[in-house]
Amino acid sequence: QIRPGEKVEEHQAREIGEIIEARRVIWGSYRREGKAWAVTARVTVTASGATSAPLTVISEDWQQLAYELGRKILQELAITPTAAEVTLMQKRITSSPDALDRYSRCFDLLKQSKPFPEIEQMAVKAIELDPQFANAYYAYGACLMSQGKFPEATVQFHKSLELQPELARSHTGLAVISLLQSQMDDARKILRRAIEADPDDEENYLRMAEIHALSKDDTKAIQQLK
Repeated sequence: QIRPGEKVEEHQAREIGEIIEARRVIWGSYRREGKAWAVTARVTVTASGATSAPLTVISEDWQQLAYELGRKILQELAITPTAAEVTLMQKRITSSPDALDRYSRCFDLLKQSKPFPEIEQMAVKAIELDPQFANAYYAYGACLMSQGKFPEATVQFHKSLELQPELARSHTGLAVISLLQSQMDDARKILRRAIEADPDDEENYLRMAEIHALSKDDTKAIQQLK
């Protein structure tokens, strides 16, 4: 069993691959080097146990780091992305590395069950650093929603959608608020937008099933669970 924060060893990566029946497992580690992040990934073939050489990227810019590491992993897997896929890989969610840092800290603080005002400060700072950062408005809205501040959260979710209309998580936030206020029709309509924006988010299908169940439409609820 691997506990949070523990280093993954090569034999453990292979065992995980066997458990989940994966042909390959991508694993690794990260650390700080001054102001930069150093991230190392390896690719292990489950059947043979053969492991690639370390794929390491060092950068102060996490978004550039993620792109470069992804490029190296694809190269190791002998996968050539299309031009459209490369463009998507290079897409930045914010122009500010510092804003991204504050945004990431919001979820780290939430995981640590830190006080909501502390989390709010991080989200607000991220917005100040990059007022065009749609995900930061989402994080702020999610924090407000968790405190039952629905009107304030709704404002932040709408701000994020003005910047990025296809941001599924903000649609989901608005749908959850409607659901919690027993506004089933609104929740259903908004949740459909979230599903259209991100069809791979399984939790939204569960939420839609819940809405149908609460509306006494068991047939549609079962359909969503499929």
